[in-house]
Amino acid sequence: TATRRSTTVIVNLSEYYGEHPKRERLYRFATLGGTIYLAGGQQVFQVDNNSLVPTQMLCETGRESGTIPYIIGRIPARDLVVHNDRMFYVLDETMDFATDFEVDTSDPYVYNMGQVQTNGMIRYTTNMYMFSDPYEPNHVKFYSGFTVDDDGAEVVGLAPWNSGLLVLTNKSSWFLSGDSTDTWAQTKLSGYSGCVATGSIASVGNQVWWLDTYNIWYADPSEGIQQVPNIAKFLRKYVDWTPPRLA
Repeated sequence: TATRRSTTVIVNLSEYYGEHPKRERLYRFATLGGTIYLAGGQQVFQVDNNSLVPTQMLCETGRESGTIPYIIGRIPARDLVVHNDRMFYVLDETMDFATDFEVDTSDPYVYNMGQVQTNGMIRYTTNMYMFSDPYEPNHVKFYSGFTVDDDGAEVVGLAPWNSGLLVLTNKSSWFLSGDSTDTWAQTKLSGYSGCVATGSIASVGNQVWWLDTYNIWYADPSEGIQQVPNIAKFLRKYVDWTPPRLA
């Protein structure tokens, strides 16, 4: 549902674009440059400022093309947030992206040779998150991403926090500090405070809260990563933790 002045438009995105083929996802929203964007699992949509109708966002050639290759096509994003005037994306699946021209493997920007496939495609995996050019969510350079190196962990979601970006995997929590590409630095905050679902991430004041399988966690600028005490015992009154039996 989107409202602009006296006009309200309601669109069933699942009816027009379908659910994610593997599992249902909640749509995640972000606003950049006055435009609303939403992640729908298989792709990212942008909402037209006049008609309020969502359309598929496709990555395309950016302003530095010809010097630096840009990825082309859809982004299968499970989450998206704005940080430092750029759109950050969490992938819902491993994706091989085409680029607007061939990547030279001797290029100094190629810091991860494993990203460049033999067919020239650029691979982003689920333990990575990517970012766009400033104010241009559909312009993503081929190397514009971070890898979370944590024994096969998958990035689940992101949240602006403490003047940086909180990065949550299914196993751990990380922090991206700095205010530009020249000063960004990624550090591990906790190895046992993973997030079970993107939709559980919520910002409350200067804190960020989320769920893991058995606990609730929060990040506080002064206290760091904290577990809500005794919450597992409380939740067991209402939640059946018994794993389902396979037929």
